[in-house]
Amino acid sequence: MSKRTTSTTNTRLFEWLFTLMLIAVPLVWSSEFVFVAYYPKLVAFHIGLAALYIAWLFKNRPIFHSSSLFLPIFAYLLIIICSALWAPNRIDTLVQVSHHLGLALLFFVLLNNIRTQNILRHMRPIVAIGIVIALIGIAQYAGWGTFWKIPSAGLPGSTLGYRNYAAMFTILCPPLSLLLFIEARHPKPQFGWGLGTAILFTFLICTRTRGAWAGLALGLLVVAIVLLLIKTHDGQRLWRALFSALTKDHL
Repeated sequence: MSKRTTSTTNTRLFEWLFTLMLIAVPLVWSSEFVFVAYYPKLVAFHIGLAALYIAWLFKNRPIFHSSSLFLPIFAYLLIIICSALWAPNRIDTLVQVSHHLGLALLFFVLLNNIRTQNILRHMRPIVAIGIVIALIGIAQYAGWGTFWKIPSAGLPGSTLGYRNYAAMFTILCPPLSLLLFIEARHPKPQFGWGLGTAILFTFLICTRTRGAWAGLALGLLVVAIVLLLIKTHDGQRLWRALFSALTKDHL
């Protein structure tokens, strides 16, 4: 097998592992824990993160990109770690530290393995899982999903344990689904992403979370600005320059 074929295979393996993690983390839950969603998702997240680093390790020529975000991320992690020294519950604080450290490591591994031309490909599973979570939550709100026995401290929490947490995850998806709807070139994908967007909005209404609507409004505003920039030549240059400044990776 040639080096080029091996590199392509490893890249696909990384992308498949990342997609699997995007699917598994939002859906996993267990009634064996007090926090039925948080701890199982944290374990699944760290397992997926370890798998991504192993896949990256076996690439022929791992590439390391720097980013201007490294310094603020490191400073934030340092503050989080130091806070464990005076926290009343150090065990719970260490769990939170592992969470934030894992997110920083995820940023680093994605920065060095995900190219901008593949971003839409990774948006699809995020939105698709968001739609699944929304459908489960809508069923709970309507009283149809009680037989699933998914524990929740506040319905409709779907698989995230509480309606506010479900809303926090779901608000990430409508801006992405709108982008996918706009980028679709055929009627069937357009209908699918349009229907998915409607389902996501319906679930957000069911959660009755005002903060989610504020976050969604900000997200849609950012998407509108990005689309306006992309539609203009000067905007494309600005968008590329911004990404290059953050990642030191020229498109």
